[in-house]
Amino acid sequence: MTPIIEDYKKVLAERQALHLEDDYGIEKKNKKAVEILSQNLDAVIDYMENDCSYEDFEWLSEIFDDLWLEYKKQGVQNKFAIAVNKANKKFVSQGFKDLEDFVPYIEEE
Repeated sequence: MTPIIEDYKKVLAERQALHLEDDYGIEKKNKKAVEILSQNLDAVIDYMENDCSYEDFEWLSEIFDDLWLEYKKQGVQNKFAIAVNKANKKFVSQGFKDLEDFVPYIEEE
């Protein structure tokens, strides 16, 4: 696991420990997770394809929109959207909601 993903997993553990009604804490942890993950798209894709569990993907899906915006600033938003859709197909078979609404995020280049 890459250092970026290790850092993300630490923030995720802190996020999971928060009370469901701690909106400020949740927002703060999600912002930190986006900050970490937006540093290296290839590490995120590798994580989603190889090491991400159903539960981890579920948590990660909370910040997909924010990550997409960060990756858009870097010009790699399509690569991210394609990777999310690919990973989603793996988890739909396990009962995860289909992220069909994420498909429109793929833009013409």
